[in-house]
Parts: sequence; structure tokens; C-alpha cells
Amino acid sequence: MIQAAKRYRFCVALTDTSFEADAAQLELYKALGTSGRVQIAVDLSDAVRETTLAGIRRRHPEYSEDELSRAFLTLLYGDVKKPIER
Repeated sequence: MIQAAKRYRFCVALTDTSFEADAAQLELYKALGTSGRVQIAVDLSDAVRETTLAGIRRRHPEYSEDELSRAFLTLLYGDVKKPIER
């Protein structure tokens, strides 16, 4: 955390978490092991996807499931109708 702050010209706190709380959280993550940390990442990814889909549904209640999927993919990847430029 401290090293990340050294990269910036001005010393600005990048978080509101105390160093003690940050260290405790890091120890808990280490104790989970690789599979536990992967599970957290998967759970967070699922939560973000579901939140995004709920937002699209709220803004466009008339969308079918296909339209909902297309809107979601457009948010992720841009307009899929455009050809990919290489």
C-alpha cells in the first residue's frame, strides 16, 4: 500500500482503510488459500453481472431475454454489429 502511494507525485491516501485493517484482511485472504480467493473473485464477478442485468431490466422493462443479453454484451464489448478492426 505504501509503495503504491510512492508512485504518485503527491502523497494521497488511496483508501480509507487503516493499515491495521488492511493487514488483517490480507492475512485472512492468505488463510483462505488459492481456491478460497478464486471463489471470492467468482462470487464478486457474479454479483457485478447480476447487478448490471438488474440495471438494464430496470431501465428497459420491455426487453426480452435476448434483448437483455444483447444489451449486456454491448456494455461489455461495445457494438457487436461493427466489424473488428485489426
